[in-house]
Amino acid sequence: MKFNRQKIWFFSMVGLMAVLSAYYLLSEDVQQPIDAPQVSAEQATDQVEVSAGEVREVTDEEVIKQLQQQGGEDYFTSYHLKQREQLARETEKYMKIITDPEASTQAVSSAMTAMQQLEDRSEQTTEVQEKLQQHFADAVIEQENERWKVTVQAAELNKEQAVHIVQIVTEELKIAPERVAVQYRQ
Repeated sequence: MKFNRQKIWFFSMVGLMAVLSAYYLLSEDVQQPIDAPQVSAEQATDQVEVSAGEVREVTDEEVIKQLQQQGGEDYFTSYHLKQREQLARETEKYMKIITDPEASTQAVSSAMTAMQQLEDRSEQTTEVQEKLQQHFADAVIEQENERWKVTVQAAELNKEQAVHIVQIVTEELKIAPERVAVQYRQ
């Protein structure tokens, strides 16, 4: 039994290291150089964009659209990171119970069951997110009590797309359609 605990502890630590590595690799350093001038929205029309030898003026609308798109991407990226961190925290909590030599057999058993359920739920939501990412730029799934909230990255969402999302979620997670809420963000 001790060998299994050590093996479980080792693999959970490796998983935690992988999650933290991905977090640090995906997080951006947002510090600006000291010499970088601050550009306001009024000055946006004065900016000039150069690409492949082509020079053109950047309008306020284009800058606002870029900022909105970046804000949407930041939402999805930060949510995915939060989701991984939450999974790592919960896994660590259960691993402490499993590897505790003073823990009762019942506590270890219930912790292993809870950890397995956590991993299964995580795999299911990841599969659903991957299926939704075939149709949308990005997707996140949140569980709040007995309800599920699906947020997709799209400029707009029509009824047929929302129904398709609900079908995917209900089939994969085996839940009732009334427990699923769908929304979109840019």
